[in-house]
Amino acid sequence: MQALFGLEVTGVLDKNTLEVMKESMCGVSDISRYGHFHRKQKWKKSTVTYRITQYTPDPRQSDVDATIAQAFQIYSDVILQDFKQIHTDTADIMILFKG
Repeated sequence: MQALFGLEVTGVLDKNTLEVMKESMCGVSDISRYGHFHRKQKWKKSTVTYRITQYTPDPRQSDVDATIAQAFQIYSDVILQDFKQIHTDTADIMILFKG
């Protein structure tokens, strides 16, 4: 994140990094008290579905799908839930990109 925003890359959550993280970039703050942290799961099921309903022209859809799947896998490795992409109907997590 530090490199992405042109900050000195220290790997430390310093004041400058926190300031950038507090800025809203997609309508949702990167820092918040979400209900599914601290072992309190938001979903009561073991597999949470997600659906990407709108893509941008760049990067390619397949690259976006792979990156999102990888991110959910990293998250799944530390919580007790799995994530599955669906392509129809309403998912637990609906993702769309504007641009």
